[in-house]
Amino acid sequence: MAVEEQTDGTDQLTTFGGGARWDRIGQRLTIGGRYVIDLSFWCCHEGDPGDAEIWLTIRKQSNDDILDEAYWGEAQDLTVEHPTTQEIKVEFSPWVYVNELVYIAMEWRGAPVVNPNGWAVYGANDDPKADELVCRYKDAAWESAAAWDLRYSYHYQYDLPGMKGLGPGAMAQVLGV
Repeated sequence: MAVEEQTDGTDQLTTFGGGARWDRIGQRLTIGGRYVIDLSFWCCHEGDPGDAEIWLTIRKQSNDDILDEAYWGEAQDLTVEHPTTQEIKVEFSPWVYVNELVYIAMEWRGAPVVNPNGWAVYGANDDPKADELVCRYKDAAWESAAAWDLRYSYHYQYDLPGMKGLGPGAMAQVLGV
């Protein structure tokens, strides 16, 4: 099992910024022919984060369709306050095959955040990875922040257990994806 990650990050992007409420914060990147096993982001809360649900998703960049999503918990379950960070992690079952430009994102659904700062996802603005961008979503549109990377991690495999040697097309056919 291999890992793709961006581990730097001491700066925060809040759920509110410039008077806007962001429904999603994520990273736009290409995942090439991999089965994604899990997904993590680092975050914290400020004050009362409310009880919105936190979901981690993988969405197609081309049309915003969800390739997979997993429920993490409620925002009030975040146990650390700024400036300390907490890794939140979900596992995908079955693993999700990704071979395209996507958004990996942390989304909050349901009740609005109580505190104007709500909670934050951590990233870095000093050395973004090539071809990756932080993106935020509101009003049915994604916006890019080209000078940022989010702090994220995902584990992946090219082959599923017991299917060693099958190409992605054959594995997708077996899995019905």
